[in-house]
Amino acid sequence: MKLPYGESSFEKIRTKGYHYVDKTRYIELLETQPESYVMILRSRRFGKTLFCDMLGRYYDRRQKASRHAGTGGQGGDAEISEQ
Repeated sequence: MKLPYGESSFEKIRTKGYHYVDKTRYIELLETQPESYVMILRSRRFGKTLFCDMLGRYYDRRQKASRHAGTGGQGGDAEISEQ
């Protein structure tokens, strides 16, 4: 089992066969919140940078073709663990 310890690139984790917890389900939750700003308070090594990278890749128009591949049970190369 490959764990992405210290890796913060969502694309690399998704395409290189790492195990990770799929957090894409939180995108819809964030979009429906009435607040304009979101504050993520977690200690070190809790995936804050990886989560932000995932959001960046999700909203990046250049990544549109592969937006959902490998996430949320939509298929792809990476193995996904639901939390």
